[in-house]
Amino acid sequence: MAARDLYIKKTAQYKEMLQEGKKYFSPHFILYVLSKETSREYAKLGISVPKKHIKQAIKRNRIKRVLREIWRKREQKGLLDLFIIVKKDITAIKYDTISKEVNNKCDKILS
Repeated sequence: MAARDLYIKKTAQYKEMLQEGKKYFSPHFILYVLSKETSREYAKLGISVPKKHIKQAIKRNRIKRVLREIWRKREQKGLLDLFIIVKKDITAIKYDTISKEVNNKCDKILS
């Protein structure tokens, strides 16, 4: 399994997540979750950081790196594809706070 296989890349996959996925809200994120019955052995992640909320590319890229790292460290339970949309500028928030918010929301979704 290559690292590129762990992420949602195609527009069609994003559209499917938005249309068929279940929507959850947190203070800083909108999460779309889609349970797929496939032969895959891993879940996929998609991230969107709108330029409307965070103007500088360096900040948007940092947020994406942080979210990918949280996803990588998280123990995957089930084949839930996750699409995260950032609602606000979270560049001033520490890694631990972001990690707790994402992990708590994912745990609630899975339970």
